[in-house]
This record gives sequence, structure tokens and C-alpha cells, in this order.
Amino acid sequence: MLGRNIRYYRLCSGMSQAELSAKVGVGKMAISNYEHDKRVPSMEILKKIAEALGVSTLSFISHCDENLSFEHGAFRKKKSTMGLIKQELVREKIERYFSRFFTLVSILGESVLPKEPKIEAIPFSDLEEAAQNMRTSLGLPAAGPLGNLVNHLENKGFLIYIDNFQQDGFYGIHGTVGGRPYIAIRKGMTPERQRFTIVHELAHMFFDSKDNLHSENEINAIAGAFLLPREDLIRELGPRRTDIRQDLRFIQQEYGMSMAAIAKRAQQVNIISDEVYRNIMIWLSQMGLRMDEHSGLIVEKPNLFKQLICRAVLEDEISMQRAVELSEIPYEQLRALCFGET
Repeated sequence: MLGRNIRYYRLCSGMSQAELSAKVGVGKMAISNYEHDKRVPSMEILKKIAEALGVSTLSFISHCDENLSFEHGAFRKKKSTMGLIKQELVREKIERYFSRFFTLVSILGESVLPKEPKIEAIPFSDLEEAAQNMRTSLGLPAAGPLGNLVNHLENKGFLIYIDNFQQDGFYGIHGTVGGRPYIAIRKGMTPERQRFTIVHELAHMFFDSKDNLHSENEINAIAGAFLLPREDLIRELGPRRTDIRQDLRFIQQEYGMSMAAIAKRAQQVNIISDEVYRNIMIWLSQMGLRMDEHSGLIVEKPNLFKQLICRAVLEDEISMQRAVELSEIPYEQLRALCFGET
């Protein structure tokens, strides 16, 4: 784990192996060997590495599950702002989080997790049908607004990780850890953008295969139809409208979608014309609502990891110190979470 931790803190600093080697005074190959645990640095070199990265040598010590297998999908990102080092850092943070998560699971036993979901590829023909099939696969009703998606997915066996990745342009990514599907998204998005990003990643899971990758526009269309089915949209707006601006807030609160996404759905279903859609988008821009629509919706948060941490503490399976290490929650905050103390 020493090598992996060196790599993690190097990525956090934004340094390349060559830049770190220059600061430490060793060859680039030496840094590569350290990171891949092919060589162990001397204490003198380790101190220099820690100093160059701005961390203590104790930061390189970790006791998490190193035997997990990971498969990572493609990033939902703005390509221009996600260089290779930033992409590596996101993947590394995901792997460190789930290593801590499954260390806790190994302590409590696999029975604390829901049954592993089976994701079978869904044929893609019509986007409305595709969205309906995805709802069915997840045990959701064919129509109507959906409640807390994060909690529902956790109960279905999906692993959800929301973190302040601090990477501009990064929205989300999906993959598997130990065969279980995960979705990781950036903290700080608006609640409606967060929900859409989660469904976007779900749609990639269900409809992408090695030989059949769908465009982002197709996946976005499926995500929109998943959150707001055609029959609901027609019931809410009627079959044909010349303006829907006054309806947008009501539907947003009910379905947890952005007004821009609702307008896009209305255009896709031919409730509004292309011109009406363009006028709505101009109006949203003029009102300053394109980046944050100030919906007042509550941000959905995963609860499983915190719940398991508290369970392990309360059943004396782990100490508070170990709980702090695994959860990375400050001691006082964790004590309040587990014991209701302030």
C-alpha cells in the first residue's frame, strides 16, 4: 500500500513522476518503482518524498483492502479540462474510498450489503421504451415522479460515492468494484443536476457495451425520459403548447429535474416547437438560471457507509479511532453521528 499512497499524494499535488523525481533527487524510474511497490524507498528518500508532496510520512501508511478488482467506465466530463493526471486522481480517490468501504464490510460480513444487482444489457430502439425498460429493471413504476434515487439505488445494491473531487469539468463516472456496480459523482452540483448525472451513468451501464457505445446525446435523452416519462409529461402539459414557462417550476419540484431538462423533454415529445424551446432557453439565460435554477430541492446523500460505520462502532466491532480512519470523518462529528452527542 506504500507505493499506492505515494502515487495518490503525487496525483493530489498535480505532479508528474518526472516532477517529483526532480524534487526528490532520484530518477523518474525510481519513483515509478516506488509507486508500483517494486522497490521500497529508504526512510531518507521517503521523508524527501513526503516533504515534496506536503504531507507527513505517516500519510503513506494505510490498512485498507488492497485485493479489490476495479473496472472504470468513461468520465462524464468536459474533455478540455480533464487531463490524464486529473483522471488518474479521480479513479484513485474512488478506489481508496471503496477500499475503506469494503474493509468495513469484511469486518461486519457480506450480509450487511443488499444482494448484488444484475445489470443485463437492454436493447436500444426507441428512447421512450428504453427509459421504460430501465425503470422496470430497477423495480420502479412505469410512470410518476421518483423519490430519493440515491437511497433507492443503495437499497438495490448499487454503490454510490459523492465527493468533492475538486476537478473542474468532472461530473460523474461509473464502473464496478469487486463485481458490484458503482456510480461516483462530484459533490456540489445542484440537486437536479446530481439526479440527472446519476441517471446518465445508470443509462450507460444498461445500454453501453464494448461493441455498442451510445452518444452522450442519446444517453441524455434516455435519462430525461427515465426521470419524466412521456405519459407524465403530456398529462402535466397537454399535447401541444405555445409556452410552458409558468409550468416549469411546478414540474421541477415534482420530478426533481431542471427546468432546462424539462423544456428539452417537451421539445422531444413535440409538445413545444423548436422555436419555443429556443425562446425558453434564452429566457432562462436572461433570468440567470442556466447554471443554478435555485430550485430549493434537497440534495440526496448516500447513507450506507455511515450507517455501517455506526453499526460497527456500536457493536464494538471497531474502535472509534479505527472508525475515524475508515470513514475519514472527524472524531467529534463521528461521535455525534453514532451516539447523538454534540
